[in-house]
Amino acid sequence: MEILARNSSRLALHGGKPAVTEPLRRFNTIGYGEALAASEAVMKGPLSGYLGGEKRGGFFVEKLEKTWAEMFGVKHAIASNSATSGILMACMAIGVLGKTIRTTPYTMSGSVAPAKLLGAHPIIFGDIDEKTYCLQPVKEGQDKHITITTNLFGHPSELHPDCFVIEDAAQSILATRNGKRCDADITVFSGNIHKAVQCGEGGMCCTNDDTIADNMRLARNHWELSNYPALGLNLRLTEVQAAIWYVQLMKAEQIIEGRRNIAEKLSSLASDLKLGQPPFVREKCTHSYYVWTLKCENARWMAKALLAEGVPIKLGYVTPLYKLPTFQTPIRRKVVEETEASIITYENCTYDPTKEQMRQIQQAFEKVADASR
Repeated sequence: MEILARNSSRLALHGGKPAVTEPLRRFNTIGYGEALAASEAVMKGPLSGYLGGEKRGGFFVEKLEKTWAEMFGVKHAIASNSATSGILMACMAIGVLGKTIRTTPYTMSGSVAPAKLLGAHPIIFGDIDEKTYCLQPVKEGQDKHITITTNLFGHPSELHPDCFVIEDAAQSILATRNGKRCDADITVFSGNIHKAVQCGEGGMCCTNDDTIADNMRLARNHWELSNYPALGLNLRLTEVQAAIWYVQLMKAEQIIEGRRNIAEKLSSLASDLKLGQPPFVREKCTHSYYVWTLKCENARWMAKALLAEGVPIKLGYVTPLYKLPTFQTPIRRKVVEETEASIITYENCTYDPTKEQMRQIQQAFEKVADASR
């Protein structure tokens, strides 16, 4: 830290001119095609196809679901109004009341809240992998429980042997594991505005199990048209949202390739300058880089220095769930807390730098690297 202090005068943090001169533009791929699709849905009408208890959704919902299932290699794709609703539908479909759920504490609450709301107990928070930051798989001799795992930052989780897995893939659209985009028992994707491929709000649940798929369709629509003694909710996607998301889905490969290109440039730059450990990609996996990370020494200083240079970087990611009042549990997960203290994050899903800004970001990284020597 003494070296950093001696060299810090060269950083904008200490009064110099920042390398990145203008705020990065916001990432946005919504345009004329999506506007045309929304208009078509409005003119075609009705705006929802769930009339009279129908569980299929309407022309645009069915079109989106059919195409999604084909693209992701699954039998069933079931749309919902959010990914959190999708996880809720998954938990309703399999029944989690009184059952043990093993999950990651290093995620946002929506990954785990549905199970807790439905009476799952206990909720066991595991630790995370020190390279991918996803939930560690169960080890030999450990009890096998229903698992809710999160593909953090866009890297696929390791699937947990002999466990029923609900995979929160909100951040990992088009990422692959062993050449597959979707191979958990239930995989849930997000169409939230903050995601790379989005319709404002939306969720998509994928499974190859016919019974689970039918239960999820019923759960999203009040459990109507069924004599089974269960209750459902209104968790439905509208026709306008489905029409927009379909257009986005047709551009998904191009969109994700653009996100990967930016993240890989940042990784190459950080590696060349020996700033720390950029995102790790496990063998036989691909990464969609929802968030780009750098694990480094003196992470707090590094975050402040890059931010001062105009690069929108922050320290850490989220407060571990076991520290929140709702989930508060007297535990500590070593890798989770080490990771939160040692990574800096760039929201690749939020910003879309120009070529000139990428050059300026390179200059910022070089200035920080120089000051850290």
